Amino acid sequence: MATNAEMAAMFLRNSAAYLRGVGENNSSVRGEMEANATSYEVMADLVENDPWGESPLAVEQERLSPH
Repeated sequence: MATNAEMAAMFLRNSAAYLRGVGENNSSVRGEMEANATSYEVMADLVENDPWGESPLAVEQERLSPH
């Protein structure tokens, strides 16, 4: 049985493929769809390879936010 992290990674990769398909069929949003798809794939890798890790972006935002 797949773990929640594995399922999330699969969902993100399938969503990335969908976004790329949208971009292939609509040149006016191709760049945006490719950027989003790439973001989904990066997140899929993070979820799959380090499910309990902290996002570098979240750590940086926390560091910059006033307490």
